[in-house]
Amino acid sequence: MKLSAFVFGCASAKVMFHTRNPGDCHDTCVLNRVCQFWTFDNRMDPETEQRRHECHHQNHNSYESIHDAEYMQCGSFSEPQGAVHSNCRFEFGANDFGRKFIQTHTPKQCMQIYELCRECSAYEWREYDTVTGEIDGHSVTEHVPGHCVLRI
Repeated sequence: MKLSAFVFGCASAKVMFHTRNPGDCHDTCVLNRVCQFWTFDNRMDPETEQRRHECHHQNHNSYESIHDAEYMQCGSFSEPQGAVHSNCRFEFGANDFGRKFIQTHTPKQCMQIYELCRECSAYEWREYDTVTGEIDGHSVTEHVPGHCVLRI
């Protein structure tokens, strides 16, 4: 089974992490070697009445959703940082990698993602990690190269 299938099996609508702005979200996507698109959700949180500052990483399977996107910004890992698009409509729940699957080529890149994360308390880079999850009711173990583990 390929890692991409495992990623989808473990994906959830949980927030990857928070960044200060869409530029920081873009930069974390560039550093995450499995990120192809990013979305910065800065809508108002009805519970806290504060802006969300949520950064989500997506892959090529992201699809358009129908929701109020006034405070959504997005882009591609391949665009320069200034290329931020407004009113994005990516669905970031079903295909969100989650923090479990941030992969970088080097520990320094992992540290750079950590420094852009607003609420992270620590990070750890593992050259080769083993992650176990569940797909269709079956336990599956995958090996994740360059696993950047962020602690919140």
